[in-house]
Amino acid sequence: MRPPRFGIKVAQMGLPAHRPIAAVRDAIHILRPLLSGEEADHAGAVFSADKVRLEFPLCRPGLPILMAAVGDQALRLCGELADGLMISNMCPPAYTRRALAIVDRAAAHAGRSRPAEVVQYAPCAVGDDGGDARRLAKRLVGAMLSAFWRDGKASPATQSALRDYSGVDPEEFGRIMRRLAGGEAPEAVLGDAFAARYAIAGTPGECLAQLEAYRAAGVTELGVWFAPDRAIESIGRLGRALSRA
Repeated sequence: MRPPRFGIKVAQMGLPAHRPIAAVRDAIHILRPLLSGEEADHAGAVFSADKVRLEFPLCRPGLPILMAAVGDQALRLCGELADGLMISNMCPPAYTRRALAIVDRAAAHAGRSRPAEVVQYAPCAVGDDGGDARRLAKRLVGAMLSAFWRDGKASPATQSALRDYSGVDPEEFGRIMRRLAGGEAPEAVLGDAFAARYAIAGTPGECLAQLEAYRAAGVTELGVWFAPDRAIESIGRLGRALSRA
């Protein structure tokens, strides 16, 4: 049996990875009072704190705690304890709706409201020529999907988020990934509708319209990123469009 896979950063920092949900739960219970200027006293399954207090004044007491979560257990913990949810690149809005439904149910069960902040990240390609922007978006999406999928590095929960909410039959999704892995150009493999599940692309007006899908899914803050060689140009185009909206 393959051992469970956890976040890459967890392994890089040498943190215990055998009980990730318990570790995050303990971390939040310890951080919450510390970030409010109070004493942390918590005996946890993974992390503990014995009457610990920060030794410097806080610039911003009560700093919100946001969780990056993909799997159902982590989403439930977010609803139970966190102040916000962070959703990674390559998660379509359909996944976001499902994730927030899980968070909502967990929050209600814990007697609290939904975490106030829902941050999501998405690649964006904006240009005066919508077709050119969509071709660029396909290259961005193809590269990121391949990076997530390569060598089975993605956890089962991440694989599901990428694959099962794209509006594409799983078998067809698998064929797409094999073609990308075989070196075919993303522009030839990915259709416009497929790429639109993962990226915002087109003219400035088309991009503004596509932002609504994320708002409707429950996102309160969308972090968009651009191809490095076009980032400044793209930021200017989208910023001008937003200022006129």
